Amino acid sequence: MAKRAKLGRHLYWRGPTIYGWYREEDGTIVKRSAATADPELAAQRLAQWERDAANPLAAAQSKATLGQAFDLYDESRASLISSGKRSEDSLHFYGVQRRVWCTYAGRLLANVPEDKLELSLEERKKLVELGEHAALSTVDQHFTDSFIEHRRTIGTSENTISKNRTIFRAVLAMCKRKGLWKGDLDELFPPGFEKGSEPKRVFWTQKEGVKVLDELLPHRRAQASFILATGAELRAVTRAKREDFKLVPIVPLRGTKTKDRDRTCPIVTSWQKKLLAFSEKHADGEGEQAFTLWRNSSRDLALACKRANVQVVSLHGLRHIAGAWMLDSGLSEGVVAKLLGHRDLRMISSVYDTRDPSAVLRRAQEQVKRFRTGSR
Repeated sequence: MAKRAKLGRHLYWRGPTIYGWYREEDGTIVKRSAATADPELAAQRLAQWERDAANPLAAAQSKATLGQAFDLYDESRASLISSGKRSEDSLHFYGVQRRVWCTYAGRLLANVPEDKLELSLEERKKLVELGEHAALSTVDQHFTDSFIEHRRTIGTSENTISKNRTIFRAVLAMCKRKGLWKGDLDELFPPGFEKGSEPKRVFWTQKEGVKVLDELLPHRRAQASFILATGAELRAVTRAKREDFKLVPIVPLRGTKTKDRDRTCPIVTSWQKKLLAFSEKHADGEGEQAFTLWRNSSRDLALACKRANVQVVSLHGLRHIAGAWMLDSGLSEGVVAKLLGHRDLRMISSVYDTRDPSAVLRRAQEQVKRFRTGSR
């Protein structure tokens, strides 16, 4: 039997493996395997154990992961939900934010090229899992800045990016209070950044809309068509039922953000009827549900828009276009606000009124003509 090497202080052999022992702050003796037969490596690991025991906060910071940071935030949100201060539907929103950030962290760790947008469901799951284990200590200004650039590249609206940043700032702020992260929040998120972003204003003509829809698979085109016809938000799409199509000319929309989002949308134009007919025919949901969850909608829509040579929008951006088309069809701002689930006209004028200038001129001329005719 080969002679085993002599070990340093607090190290000892147990069979072919080296073990070590150290004291916690309260004096408790802890014995651990160094998982090696190399005396030098074992000594390094023992030294790290002793440093961690002497400074538990530093140890926690060095071991904290992105997934643990979001776990901490999720626990705080869950307590608000249980106390009735938040809707249970907000959990879906927080889950989306978590996947977005962890997916990007996974892309960096896996060295996925920035121009690679098409990823399979299995690839995305692996990236999320990899990102969950990313070291929280590596989150810095470069990470957040590159995340924002990536989101803009895939066509994410500035309003959505602002939401991404707001949630992540809250996550990091909580970790900072717990001592798990020691970065500078104002460096990553300059004061006032929440107010500095403007919602992306996009207008498609209906011909451009058809070009983009033609680039989508039928079951995905069905969801996009439903949003364009009704102005439904994402949660209302996931809650749509097959029986709803039978209720035309009125379609129920089951939104959750505010009480005004649980509403109905009248189908009064020919383009709305055509879009809904296609949507009903190709809806891919199971049972009473009209649609399945479109997990990679941002990527799919960005690619479709680029192939159609049309300005890129997200799935939520289709809601803006729907509002603009409704205004172009002659519906008043007050009516469109009700159809989209808004309590007043501010969002209509600042976000949804993205009509082509020629369309605005046409509507103005028609209104003047009606006024003159009526005054005679």
